[in-house]
Amino acid sequence: MKRVLQGVIGVALSLGLLWLSFRGVDWEAAYATMARVPWWVYVAYVAQLYATYFFRTWRWQLQVEKLTGRSLPFGDAFAICSVSFAGTFLLPFRLGEFIRPVLISAAGYGRKSAALATVALERVVDGLVMTGVLGITLMLLGNREVPAIIEVGGYLALLVFGGAMAVFVAAYRWRDLSLRFWRAVLSPLGTRISEKLLGMLDAFIEGLKSLPTLRDVLVYMGLTLAYWLLNGLGMWILAYGMNLGVPVEGGFFALACLVVGITIPAGPGNVGNFEYAIQVALKVFGVSMSDGFAYAIWTHLTQTLHMLLTAAVFLVAGKVSFRAVKVATRSDDEDRDEAA
Repeated sequence: MKRVLQGVIGVALSLGLLWLSFRGVDWEAAYATMARVPWWVYVAYVAQLYATYFFRTWRWQLQVEKLTGRSLPFGDAFAICSVSFAGTFLLPFRLGEFIRPVLISAAGYGRKSAALATVALERVVDGLVMTGVLGITLMLLGNREVPAIIEVGGYLALLVFGGAMAVFVAAYRWRDLSLRFWRAVLSPLGTRISEKLLGMLDAFIEGLKSLPTLRDVLVYMGLTLAYWLLNGLGMWILAYGMNLGVPVEGGFFALACLVVGITIPAGPGNVGNFEYAIQVALKVFGVSMSDGFAYAIWTHLTQTLHMLLTAAVFLVAGKVSFRAVKVATRSDDEDRDEAA
């Protein structure tokens, strides 16, 4: 019942944001904007998507090996990540986040808890990096008028991810004391909720163990920055190809707004919040709602097709188990144990 209610709310939110995205769109103008994208933009953008997959996979592979002490071939890691990235983006409730932990366990490379710890660390670090990018690009905008929703969203994201990082690092330094403290603080929420939240805290602590030395931290952050740098440049390349007149920092600003926007738990595939977040971001640079909608649809469609096709290759080829993915994406946590 809880999942059904969440699903209804998510779909309703998606429809509402889609309605906001559709308002004032000149469909002929939007189509003309998409039609004038030159062929080389397709090649450059898709190449950028695969490059970001490469760096994200490499980062995760190193984490898993540090935590489990076992070698994880890059090809296997790439296959698992490709399916997981698609699931996380397209499925509701971010159920795709459980794909990597379950597949790692099913393939015999380590415990689910270890892989879940790497995912927990990724989410917080990526969130902090993107809120940092949003803050930097806001400073570079000069006198441009920025909608209040972007500034508020950025501050809220910084509060959430920055607060989470502070709590998690303190918990890593003083683990037992922190767990006792948060167990007492969360106890009024009930045993089930408090234990889930404490489990997330414990997972992040485990994730930090994958970076035992300063060198490991620097490599991890270097791969993280490379991934986001390519992502931001890809966003700008598309705007350049569409002749939208958006500067380089505009690509990173649109990316940061998009990342904040898709953290909102909307319907499957981030439909609605994806489009609206990009439109609002590009409007700061004088891009019309029609051109912004064309850009958002082109980006959303290209990313979705890329994810689906890449994941399908590994699923059809048998590199990733259909059954394990099905178990990983069930809404009942206990069901996921079947794949372990």
